[in-house]
Amino acid sequence: MHVVSMKNVDNHLSATLLSSAFFTAFMYAIYHDDVKFVTTKFVTYLNVVYNMQYIEFGRGDTMPIPKDFMKPARLSAKERAFLQLQEWIIDGTLQPLEKLNDAELATALGVSRTPVREALQLLNAQGFVEMHPGVATQVTAVNNADVEKILPVLAALQALAAEEVSRKGVTPAFIQQLRAKNAEFALAIESQNFYLALKLDDELHTLIIQEADNEYIANPVSDFQAHVRRLFFHNSIILTAQSVVEHDKLIEALETHDAKTAHTITKQNWVRASEEYAARTK
Repeated sequence: MHVVSMKNVDNHLSATLLSSAFFTAFMYAIYHDDVKFVTTKFVTYLNVVYNMQYIEFGRGDTMPIPKDFMKPARLSAKERAFLQLQEWIIDGTLQPLEKLNDAELATALGVSRTPVREALQLLNAQGFVEMHPGVATQVTAVNNADVEKILPVLAALQALAAEEVSRKGVTPAFIQQLRAKNAEFALAIESQNFYLALKLDDELHTLIIQEADNEYIANPVSDFQAHVRRLFFHNSIILTAQSVVEHDKLIEALETHDAKTAHTITKQNWVRASEEYAARTK
């Protein structure tokens, strides 16, 4: 074990005090011939020391895993691991081609290695990680050209959902919810808070997907949306005020049960981003 840097002097002091406290406990237990107590305290000590940030065990560079992230409640360990790892890959916390250590991830997430491995298998199926058994597991590279592959497919699914919602009809409360979300989106675009704008855009379209109530649309859309968010973080997708106008037209089409317009404007909204990317890269 070794101290990583001088900035961790306070942690070093804490560890010293911790060691002293356990040492005193050991001596007391040994004096009274309490083997069970000694064993229990020693294991506890190792676990505490192992999880302290400033100590390494000769493994070299560690992954840049945050220490203060919010852990979602009421989910299985596998679901929590999957969602958190996916988010770290999307927002770049875990960089493209980053090698992943399941033991470190399990410690950071507060779960065992089994749900982490299961989550990595799901992420592998989604195209976020590459698994090479016996060699390494790593985050996939970002290919900006994937915009032109993903968005047309996503556009077709989103357009189908909008058409279905328009045909079956919606409540005034639902329309009001969409308009409020688009107003927030417009403010985010105006203030150039594009991260917030992406989140609000995702929420607006998700409301329509949920209203369609068709899991055969919702499930693949969820997978594609995750890749869209990752491409956004890597500057492959740029949101503009044109989306605000298109959202308004879409909401109006839903309100008036105009299925054809709802389909057309939704598809246009998604395909346009792909066309803009193609124009920028020429």
